Amino acid sequence: MAVKEAGYVGVRTPGHVVGTAFDSRVYYKPSINRLVIRTKGVLRTSEKVLARNEAVARAKPAKACGRKGPGGTRTPMREFRRCLREQMKKL
Repeated sequence: MAVKEAGYVGVRTPGHVVGTAFDSRVYYKPSINRLVIRTKGVLRTSEKVLARNEAVARAKPAKACGRKGPGGTRTPMREFRRCLREQMKKL
């Protein structure tokens, strides 16, 4: 029986927060297939960040890169990341 609480290392679900021995948290982001490390207690709520988030929400750059494989299938991860980088630079 798995205990599902924040910081429990044994739970393997997409997007689940894993605590570390240091002052940071590790997030697995399935959309980019990477681990993201953030310092605990950092809330990204400045006006600049919120404006950037709104611009990204309007543009939907990931959607523009999502189905570029053969026959409209899912884009391979390497090409998806390249496309996403280009889309984000346009913003």
